Amino acid sequence: MWSTPKQIPLPKIPSDAESLRKIDDISIEEISELMKIVLSKAYGLDINDLISECSAVFGYERRGAKINSIMNQSVELLRNKRLIETVDGKIRMI
Repeated sequence: MWSTPKQIPLPKIPSDAESLRKIDDISIEEISELMKIVLSKAYGLDINDLISECSAVFGYERRGAKINSIMNQSVELLRNKRLIETVDGKIRMI
């Protein structure tokens, strides 16, 4: 049997307040995919800017400790996969 390649989850953007998901319901991989999209379209974001932008896209008006923690886990996932790096305090795709 052949195994199928793992599907990368596309970020699901809420269309209204009712479709807003809890941060716990969004996978780290999905958040990481959004971060890659944001970084591909932006220049000069530091980690705080990246997390703020991604939080806003997912519909969060404010960031608490839980959102920050999960977003930081996503950043670390991308770093560990060597997909991003920090240069002069700014995050960029490798």
